[in-house]
Amino acid sequence: MRLIYFHMYGGNLYNGVNKKIFAQATQLYRLGINFSLVLIGGINNSYPEFKFIQYIPLYKHYFPETPFVKRFYRQYLAKQYIKNCIANSGSDTILYLRYPLPLLLLPHELTTRRKCKIIFEFNSIEIHEQRKRGSFLSYYKELLLGNGFRKRCDGIVGVTDEITQYQLKRSGNFNKRHITIGNGIDVNSVPVRELPADDGQNLNIICVADVTFWHGIDRLIKGIAEYKGGWNIQLNIVGGGDEIPNLKNLASRLRINDHVNFHGFVHGNELDRLFEQNHIAVGSLGIHRIGLNQLSILKAREYCARGIPYIIACSDPDFPEDFPYILRLPADDSPIDMELVLLFSSKICHDIHHSQNMRQYARDNLDWSVKMKKLKGFLEDLPINNN
Repeated sequence: MRLIYFHMYGGNLYNGVNKKIFAQATQLYRLGINFSLVLIGGINNSYPEFKFIQYIPLYKHYFPETPFVKRFYRQYLAKQYIKNCIANSGSDTILYLRYPLPLLLLPHELTTRRKCKIIFEFNSIEIHEQRKRGSFLSYYKELLLGNGFRKRCDGIVGVTDEITQYQLKRSGNFNKRHITIGNGIDVNSVPVRELPADDGQNLNIICVADVTFWHGIDRLIKGIAEYKGGWNIQLNIVGGGDEIPNLKNLASRLRINDHVNFHGFVHGNELDRLFEQNHIAVGSLGIHRIGLNQLSILKAREYCARGIPYIIACSDPDFPEDFPYILRLPADDSPIDMELVLLFSSKICHDIHHSQNMRQYARDNLDWSVKMKKLKGFLEDLPINNN
């Protein structure tokens, strides 16, 4: 089996999606697979130097320095690579594509003279997310051509059962090869945290994300504004994202600027210190806004590996409903009830072993080494493609 994992790489090593893909790739390579990770990158982008990486840069002299032209050329390179790979690969090759596909690619181009197998990995219900984001070009392409792409792939990998079943329905074939593999983490890539002081007066909450509206952080800010008790609650938002200006305006309008802290993009030792200063973390509180009930949150895996309890407003297939270190909240747009959050935090903080327990759970269930063994087995069991 020869496996080619194709990725539209933006150049940011610390982006959550890129970290996931590099971790997946590393574990697949360690499993002894004949493996290549192909990155379509940007001009002068940094990228990790692994022997299994093939890097396809955007050459500066090919086009003027405008974002639109660079994006178009990047999409063109991606389309051409996939077409060439399909035309020149044998039946022992699997082309693994993270969906959505390059904008310029069309469904019929996935079947022209094809012997290789094609697997799609789905991380969301794209059409809902694109409509909510206002990505109308991607939305209309997905609306018109999405079913055609799914019909032409040989297998589907979804990160939740909800997503997997949706994609199978759109393919028109519930018997198509499929598997659900939730997101993971390289557990050894992050340290287990030292517990912060629990003085019964201060609650520090951390949210690490490229913040969008479906993270639902506005719900938490509104909940802090409505809280009238005696605790000093501090929300620490780490990262960027389109939603940050809206959250700053909301905190200002509700007059709680002194309770909401925006740290920007942070990594390394500085991020480790922030985790050690916070009692609990925040997962997604608003995925219902993009039509989902389940989510396999990348940051939630990091929270578990670091040993910090967290709150979410959805289900996650990798954690049992009675997992004691997650507080599940209603999946609606109501302000978060901070009394519930405080009770949860107080209970967890009295368990001095909670960080080590979470770390062990992550090692046994969430590490990419565990996840990629499942993927390898799925790929090896695919029938030979006779297209």
